[in-house]
Amino acid sequence: SAAGRGGLTAGRVQTIWPREREVQQLTVRCPRTGCGAAMELGGLRSHLATACQFVERALPASSASPASRRCDLAAHRAACRERQVACVFCSASVPYRQLNFHYLFGCSNFPMPCPHRCGRVLAGHQRLHEHVDRACPLTLVLCPFASFGCPAANRHRRDLGRHVAEAHSYHLQLLWQQQQHPHQQHQQ
Repeated sequence: SAAGRGGLTAGRVQTIWPREREVQQLTVRCPRTGCGAAMELGGLRSHLATACQFVERALPASSASPASRRCDLAAHRAACRERQVACVFCSASVPYRQLNFHYLFGCSNFPMPCPHRCGRVLAGHQRLHEHVDRACPLTLVLCPFASFGCPAANRHRRDLGRHVAEAHSYHLQLLWQQQQHPHQQHQQ
């Protein structure tokens, strides 16, 4: 019989289980160096699985470190160059290490100063190009009568209106000459 060979009997099972409960209720400290949290033995497995900040865990695949304690993981995530961050100008999610590149070449709203130093700061490459091409007072432009022979080239946009007004008679003369000699091109 099982009782004769050292097996468990119904009476013996009843005496073991109360002792197991007593053992599970014993107060223990977490065995991980640096933790020292106190808990019942029955809760140790759960503590190690989810709560202990000193359990070693594998870091993300892109990390240079092979493993770290759970408490170090938060610091790693805050400082990792591969972490995703939101661009403050366009809200795009980019890896932290590429943030400066994104600002200069990918962000549609990154504030950029006018390259002609007119004082304007515009959001994004597109708006900057539009400003330089159409509005910047310091962009060098040709006189609209340059194709008729006006030598006023490379004037700042801000000075063009004054030039056209002051050279009104000269421009009319160029137009008249073009009308008189339509096949003769002006040498520039």
